[in-house]
Amino acid sequence: MAPAAEEHEPDYDEAGKKMRKAKKTKASKKKKAKPKKKHAAKKKAKTKKKPAKRAAKKKKAKHAGKRKKAAKRKAKPKRKR
Repeated sequence: MAPAAEEHEPDYDEAGKKMRKAKKTKASKKKKAKPKKKHAAKKKAKTKKKPAKRAAKKKKAKHAGKRKKAAKRKAKPKRKR
């Protein structure tokens, strides 16, 4: 068992190293591409929006939630069968 394990280990290790290297480079590239101050800008934009518009959005979201609940209620008897 020991010699077989010795044979295979370097192969796995090399493949693992390659994968790890590839992962690291991809991640770093992605991070560099994104601008850092996006979130702060988003928050500011939200506060600037008109309150009526914001209320309408909330209403829409609420309605969507209600529709989902209704769909679940309708689907329940089908699940029981």
